[in-house]
Order: sequence, then C-alpha cells, then structure tokens
Amino acid sequence: MLIVGPWIHGPANIDNQFSGDFDFGSDAALNINNLRLPWFDHWAKDAEIGVMDEPPVRIFVMGREDWIIPGTQHTNFYLHGGTSGSANSLNDGTLSTVPPHGAENPASYTYDPANLVPSRGGNTQTIPNGAFSQRDVEVRCLTFTSEPLTEEIEATGHVSAVLYAASSALDTDWVVRVTDVHPDGHSRPIADGILRARYRDFFEKRMLLSPGQI
Repeated sequence: MLIVGPWIHGPANIDNQFSGDFDFGSDAALNINNLRLPWFDHWAKDAEIGVMDEPPVRIFVMGREDWIIPGTQHTNFYLHGGTSGSANSLNDGTLSTVPPHGAENPASYTYDPANLVPSRGGNTQTIPNGAFSQRDVEVRCLTFTSEPLTEEIEATGHVSAVLYAASSALDTDWVVRVTDVHPDGHSRPIADGILRARYRDFFEKRMLLSPGQI
C-alpha cells in the first residue's frame, strides 16, 4: 500500500497534522501503526482480515476529509514579465495559463556558488524539512505569481518545468519551486526540483553549456 500525505521524511509515527510551520488540519493526522499491524498480521500470521482488498494507493488531499485518487488533467502555466505586486523578489513576474504572444524580455539573476540561496524546508533530509514559508529566500530569486484563484483547484500528480535559459558560464544549477501563496502572504512549497545544466539531457551524458546560447 502506498500512503501519500503532507508529512516530513522518516518519522516513526505520522499521527501529526503539522509539517514545518503549517497546520494541515486534523484530517492529516494518520496513525501509521493502525496500518502496519494489519499488514504484518496478514503476512506474518496468515490472518485473513481483508488487507489485500483495500485500495493500493491512498492520497491525502488538502481541504477535504477523504482520501481519494482523483483523475488528472494536465494544465500548462507560462512565465511572463510584468509585475504581480505580490512578491518581494528580483523580478516579481507573472504566471498565466495564456501562452506568450511573441518575445518577452528575459528575466535574469546572478548565480554565485560561494553565496548560494538557502533551502528552507521543502524536499530535504539534512536540514529541517516540510512546509516552511519561502518569503525570506524569494527576495534573492525570480518569482512568477498568478492572479488569485477564483475557485478551488486540486494539484495532484507529476509536475515538470521546461526552461528556455542561457548562462554566461559553462555550467550552472537551476532550481524550480512551486508554491501556494496564501492571503496572509505566506508562500508554502508544493513541489521543487534541481538540475545541473551539464546533465540536462541524460545523467549518463555530460554536456557543458555554450555561454550566451539558449
């Protein structure tokens, strides 16, 4: 059985509704021993208690009281210029489901390996992980923020980012983070990923950049 929920990596028990500095509600608390014991009773004691009849995957959906596996509808969002007015970042760009019409001015930043942008929570193991607000680190990043949502949406499944980028260096690292911006200003991480440019095609194939070329 696969259990997916808003918890950090590695706790002995996930009977906890908190992750990072966010409260996901009492429905997020799940006693993992109530799942373990029937499983081991089935396989170690040959107990016929219906374990194999349960759904193979359970996903916690924030804001709902049930655990479901929804259908997937892929949606593209595009990075745009302009000003969203919602983030104190290097560019405060905008995000929209409408593709750009023609060329737009590029957004740029300085990458300094000796002065990296720190990770705050998110998908990590060696530092405090979980859902911590990203506002403190966004001041050193490029951000692209959509208009406030007018209706509830569910974001479940695979997330990918396609970047058209150039660098003045032979190699660099790109980090993309998707966050949920709350009305109180907190920017809560949903997903993140990192890619070293030389491995942009395959990890087995190293290919340095041509400076200045997209």
